[in-house]
Amino acid sequence: QTIYSLRNEILHGDELKKQIWEMLENLVDDNLDFYLINPDPEGENGVEVFAKWLTRTFPIDLSTWPRPIDQQEPNQIRSSIIESLQNIYAQREEEMGIEIMRELERVILLDRIDSHWKDHLYNIDYLEEGIHHRGQGGKDPIVVFKSEALDIFEEMYQRIEEEICEWIFKTQLKTESGEEKRSRIPARRKDQKQAMPRRRATRATRSNRPKIRRR
Repeated sequence: QTIYSLRNEILHGDELKKQIWEMLENLVDDNLDFYLINPDPEGENGVEVFAKWLTRTFPIDLSTWPRPIDQQEPNQIRSSIIESLQNIYAQREEEMGIEIMRELERVILLDRIDSHWKDHLYNIDYLEEGIHHRGQGGKDPIVVFKSEALDIFEEMYQRIEEEICEWIFKTQLKTESGEEKRSRIPARRKDQKQAMPRRRATRATRSNRPKIRRR
């Protein structure tokens, strides 16, 4: 129901930029927390690793920042990132035009939701087929199914938000002769399955949303 409601909002809503910026700020906060504020002592962390994630995800040139990233506190880094992204977003709006940028937002939101939702339904079907095996050890198979289904949904929604945040800066809408405007989608990175940060509440389950990590 959450995905269908969100999709309906995207089709008929006019505040898509606001939705995307909520996702952007969530993504930045989650990764700051994951790499710098509350890092996993057994995982990769620190400013250098965070900077690699940042420049891989967004078209940010850290050499243009007044202060080097390794000389800033997390809250200062956050401010620098948001300012950079706002400037880049505004430049894209100016270059593409407001109308085209709004269309791009809608295209990317729908594309990522539809793509991951299809995969999610397949994963749920697969999980349901093995429900009795997963209920071994005295556990109620229905309880196990609901728990694992929620984990799968959380990870799906997280990947949707991550890709939307990245692709909004890297996708172009091109008008071809005699054809509709099409989105040129960035290729998937080979390192797509990197460690996933803990999540705060998002639009999917805003209240009491658990924090999760990428497996």
